[in-house]
Amino acid sequence: MKITKGGGLTPFASSVPSSGVTVTPVAPATSSNLADLLIEIMALIAGANVAALDEGASLTSALASVNFVGAGVTATNTGDAVTVTIPGGAGGDTSGQFIVGFDAGIFLLAAGKQQDMIVPFTGTITSWTILADVTGSAVVDIWMDTYANFAPTVADSITAAAKPTLSNAIKATSSTLTGWTTAVSAGDVLRFNLDSVSGLHRLYLVVAYSRP
Repeated sequence: MKITKGGGLTPFASSVPSSGVTVTPVAPATSSNLADLLIEIMALIAGANVAALDEGASLTSALASVNFVGAGVTATNTGDAVTVTIPGGAGGDTSGQFIVGFDAGIFLLAAGKQQDMIVPFTGTITSWTILADVTGSAVVDIWMDTYANFAPTVADSITAAAKPTLSNAIKATSSTLTGWTTAVSAGDVLRFNLDSVSGLHRLYLVVAYSRP
């Protein structure tokens, strides 16, 4: 419903909520009762029921208040205008892992074994960890190239001179990635190459990464 300059009231359905409000045509207003009509209209609007939905599923049909929560979510106001800021990104967990295993069963592992993996999300490599079945030694290189250029070769190594290395131990880890190409893109191919290995039957390499 809208108020015209001439003092009359004209039905205008899109200007007020439809839920919980009954609009009844009225006679043209005079200057003496216009203020009362405005007060009544605002009361009707304020008392209207507002529904809250979660992806289409009803939470309530008579919303009383909204509370914004969650890491990074902020709500500010200028007068009656409220602005809600939600940080961009994929949402949910922003960390992940590339996990590859080399397993020779009852036999000892041999150098030259390879494992391939597709990068699921764009992100940044942050650390690596090697876990073995017994004390031993190993060096794993990581090669990366686009899917279109499959397969990666040693020329596509991203580890420079700081390859994940196990030295006479059962485990090793590092977040010092000197010289690494740490940026990875969704859809790229990683190839994990077992450069050398000694005394191990089984070895796992876990490469941690973060994503926006």
